[in-house]
Amino acid sequence: HTRLLTVTGVQTCVFRSAFSANEKLRLVYNGVDVKDGDERRQAALRTELGIRDGDIVAGVVGKIYEGKGQREALQAAVSLAPRYPRLKWIIVGAVRDERYARGLSELVRTSGIEDRVRFTGYHPDLVDLMKIMTVVVIPSIVESFGRVALDAMAAGVPVVAVRAGGLPEIIVHGENGFLVETRDPANIADQLDF
Repeated sequence: HTRLLTVTGVQTCVFRSAFSANEKLRLVYNGVDVKDGDERRQAALRTELGIRDGDIVAGVVGKIYEGKGQREALQAAVSLAPRYPRLKWIIVGAVRDERYARGLSELVRTSGIEDRVRFTGYHPDLVDLMKIMTVVVIPSIVESFGRVALDAMAAGVPVVAVRAGGLPEIIVHGENGFLVETRDPANIADQLDF
């Protein structure tokens, strides 16, 4: 007799602890809708975002606030810029913390990588947007489940993520993505050595 539970991230620990070790539990993760996307829309997005043939595109998807780690991803972008002149960054997500968002814009401006970084805000065409990315970076320290990782995998895009929250349950390092131990910009940059 197996109990079937559908829970996410942090809830997993709570539900597992509610049952005895003798009970068989099977964890079923949230599903994702696998879509091919629209090639014409992807071409339009590339033009809109200034992505040219031969560019490497790293994407960070999530609400703009400190817990999601966009600052550390952009610091990694700064360190990678001299080695990868064709590396572009797309930062996708609605602003949750205005002050943090202004700090990100200031970091981009003062670091001289303005021509390499695009902030899209919330974007309804996430599948098409991910399909123009070379890699999705998840620098979060707050990640209960990791839906962005599943969406990226469904889009056929490699994932580099911080070992946080539910991400180690989804990503097997070196098999379906890459995990870094901390969101230190140097760690992120090391995994993004194209």
